[in-house]
Amino acid sequence: MRLDSPLLRGIARGLGVHCVLLLLTFGGSPNAWGQTETWSFRDAFSTERSVQNPVLDRRGEAVWYLLRTTTSEGTVEARSWLRDGKYEPLLESGDGLFDAPVNGWAFRAAPPLAPIAGIVTADYDVGLTFRSGEMLVAPGPDHAVVIGWRSPVAGKLEIEGEFEHAQNCCGLNSQVAWYVERGPAPDPRHGFVATSLASGTSDFGSPSQRGRFKIEDQPVEPGDFVYFIVDAVADGTSTPHHGDATRFDVTLTVPDATRPPTPTFEQDVLPILARSCFECH
Repeated sequence: MRLDSPLLRGIARGLGVHCVLLLLTFGGSPNAWGQTETWSFRDAFSTERSVQNPVLDRRGEAVWYLLRTTTSEGTVEARSWLRDGKYEPLLESGDGLFDAPVNGWAFRAAPPLAPIAGIVTADYDVGLTFRSGEMLVAPGPDHAVVIGWRSPVAGKLEIEGEFEHAQNCCGLNSQVAWYVERGPAPDPRHGFVATSLASGTSDFGSPSQRGRFKIEDQPVEPGDFVYFIVDAVADGTSTPHHGDATRFDVTLTVPDATRPPTPTFEQDVLPILARSCFECH
């Protein structure tokens, strides 16, 4: 149904504004059938504009969720950060976080406290030299950093990327554990049991510095999540998160992607109007 159709104009005259807004949410966009669609975490960010959380893709859909874990076990010297689905968003954003050329989202922006997920805005040497436009993530003392990708399409998913540990500042501290997992949407109250797709450790200056992964033939439906997680390897110190800056890059591709059908007035909108609006209007 066209949003400027005579039918909608007639409904607008008879209903309140809040009900018309309900109609407008079902405007939708044409279905895309059988197209290859690609999402890049790096390309989703820009140094030229502010970035919201979740981050929108080129279609304006909320795809990238910048999150943190909320639960852990053990003292910090031997801690396990639980990947239990009880993830919550990073709520504070800022530029020049940690007095570095990094713009992004953190557990706390001022004074800054990791976890952090951001974009490097100028060449930045912390052992590894980050180039402008590359993505930097790091866990914090109490929470692992979690990047969630929400699928807007159905199809077979291919994932390729890497975690590269970047810092050589802190001796035993300088290593991270990384994970690629899939599951439903974050549920801060109940959580969920994730499916592991890949995992490893990354340690600057060692053969594991670049933790590459390639995952294929993953069936996805709209609303499914893939999670990319970095936590601080417990190392017997009280500051295992020191020196854990990590370069992260990933591209997700769905060949022959299909999108949910565009809602119709008769099947999708009218029942909601009848349930929520007709009694008053």
